[in-house]
Amino acid sequence: MAYLRPSFFAVLLAATVPALAQQGTTCAAPLEFSAHPGQTLTVESRSGEIVLAGSDQDGIRVSCRTRDPERAGEVHLHFEQTGDFSRLNVSGGPDNDFHIRIEVPRQTNLRLQVPAGEVRVEDVTGNKDISVKAGDIQVSGVTEAEYRSVHASVGIGALSASSFGVGKGGFFRSLDKDALAGRYRLRVHLMTGNIQFN
Repeated sequence: MAYLRPSFFAVLLAATVPALAQQGTTCAAPLEFSAHPGQTLTVESRSGEIVLAGSDQDGIRVSCRTRDPERAGEVHLHFEQTGDFSRLNVSGGPDNDFHIRIEVPRQTNLRLQVPAGEVRVEDVTGNKDISVKAGDIQVSGVTEAEYRSVHASVGIGALSASSFGVGKGGFFRSLDKDALAGRYRLRVHLMTGNIQFN
């Protein structure tokens, strides 16, 4: 009986498993990573002001700033990509006054986890899953025309969704809408702070 060499199995495995691309760098200069519309991006970030903005260009562009520009190199970015799934991890740097802007293709599915801060999602079409412990969350374009389900909750704070006629504050406020006209899902959870959909 003929035996297949180990190299054959290595080639077969490479052909059946999507390639994993990884890149590590810092916020010392603007950065760009490969991406295309329809991908899913997971962002796990340190606390700060975080803006995720939709763009008509392919690729993911990241720019950061701190109160002391010389400390931007202390903020570490780790990006990895497997097929249609990408992950960006942001860590390190000064404790306060951190700002990051992440531009993504306009049609991108987002997953975002942040301990605390101000999060804004602007002009991004797709599924969204956002979790923040303390701070403010703003998401633009939240309408029945885009989403098929919307679920948002805040433990202590305020929830405002103008397109659904919702504006309430206090303890354990939530918004739950299903069977809407759109394609996408929106999940937002905040322990303390304010959620605004506009």
